[in-house]
Amino acid sequence: MNISSEQIVDTFIIHGITVEIQRITWRNDPGLSFDVIADGEMLTDESFDAFPTGGQILGVLREHATTFCRFCGRGIVGNEGHLIGAAEPGTNPWCCDDDWDERLR
Repeated sequence: MNISSEQIVDTFIIHGITVEIQRITWRNDPGLSFDVIADGEMLTDESFDAFPTGGQILGVLREHATTFCRFCGRGIVGNEGHLIGAAEPGTNPWCCDDDWDERLR
């Protein structure tokens, strides 16, 4: 199938991450597809057939985050987080850039 158009139809801020919903229309097919883009990166492996719910969007974000900030819960992707040197054993040792304080080193 060929794409007829791609359009950003909504933008959200979820846990500090800019999330866009992209609607795709197809040539020769009346159906629509919706993808989740976070901070400019396409996250959906398989498009949604309808506008995704908040739970579905959060689910996509969680699939791509591997760690979360212990203070605000923001998903930490790649190298944007910091390890908390004074974290107690058995607790989450990660902090996002927004909550980081050098005293946590």
